[in-house]
Order: sequence, then C-alpha cells, then structure tokens
Amino acid sequence: MSNPVRSSSGRAGPVILVMALFSVSAAACTMPMVDSSEISQGELMLQLSDALNGMRSENADLQEQIDSLRRVVVRQDSLLIRLANATGVPLR
Repeated sequence: MSNPVRSSSGRAGPVILVMALFSVSAAACTMPMVDSSEISQGELMLQLSDALNGMRSENADLQEQIDSLRRVVVRQDSLLIRLANATGVPLR
C-alpha cells in the first residue's frame, strides 16, 4: 500500500510543507485586513483607560489626604475650645 502524500523520492516532508504553506497563505488572504487607524484607535483607548485609572487612584489619594487634614483641624479646634474653657478666655 502506497502513501498518496509521498513524493516520487519517498519523502513526504517537502509535499506536506508545500501544502501547509499553501493553506496558510490562503487563510491569510481571506483574513480581514486591520486598518492602521483601527490599531491606533485601540492603542489610544488603552492609553486613555490607563490615564483614567491613574486619575482615579490619584483622586482617592487626595481625598484621603483631605479627610486626614479635616481630622487634624477638628482635633485642634476641640483642643482650643477646651483650653479656652479652662482658662476662661472667650472664643469668637
């Protein structure tokens, strides 16, 4: 029984290689071509997404700092009120 893929020299490698290259090239011809503007738009969207995430993180850090400063001010105000009450000094 002979193998139909084998060439006349008895090696199947070159025939299979040619068939594989042909099928890959045929598949590449049928694939839709991606426009470079679509690629640049996709990259731009990724960059915008990264920038937005960075801004959200920075906003959260700033909000945490504001909350911390508010706690410090409240603590200082309550200390001043206690000192004023203890010494009898009126506050405005």
